[in-house]
Amino acid sequence: MYNPASFRMTDVDEIKAFVAAHNFGLLVSQTPGQEWLATHVPWLWDESAAEPRLWAHVARANSHWRHLEGASVLVVFTGPHCYISPSWYEAGLEVPTWNYTAVHATGRAHLLTATELAQQVRDLWAFHEPDAPLLAQLDSPDIAAQRQAIVGIAVDVDHLEGKRKLSQNRPAIQRARVAAVLSARPHEAEREIAQLIADTLPPSVERPHADIPS
Repeated sequence: MYNPASFRMTDVDEIKAFVAAHNFGLLVSQTPGQEWLATHVPWLWDESAAEPRLWAHVARANSHWRHLEGASVLVVFTGPHCYISPSWYEAGLEVPTWNYTAVHATGRAHLLTATELAQQVRDLWAFHEPDAPLLAQLDSPDIAAQRQAIVGIAVDVDHLEGKRKLSQNRPAIQRARVAAVLSARPHEAEREIAQLIADTLPPSVERPHADIPS
């Protein structure tokens, strides 16, 4: 029987791995006057912190940072997602839906010190480009001067919520058909969702060939 809880990601390590794989997140907060602010930035887990802590940086010209010290914030991470046609189920009259993966992190924000910011920049660069020659020069006066143009942010995370909506409410054979169709689609996100759906199928269910017009 379908269980709505099956949509949820509850394992902290799984959620942290998801964030690392999809680390371009949306930071959302309010000003004291309750104006909404949102900024898209790449995030990393601060591995030196005892509790879950995300950190990032924004351009100093972005006034969002001026309202962050001590503020409650939400960071949204979005993974692959795509449209699901009811025709793929072969189940009579149905409506379309959307499959997706996402993580929400909430917590309290703080501004990084100059030393923390230097480490955050180093970690972010090494995460995306571990063999970059310039990593050895991040402490140079020229690089230090360029860091004056950015402001570091940390979020002490108090709640993590992950969700993978992968047609779990459908019978396995219908999920297999959806996976088969999506695996042949042109967009990478569709093929990624196909693989995630396939990972939910019991061993006894084979993915049929996609013979439904797309």
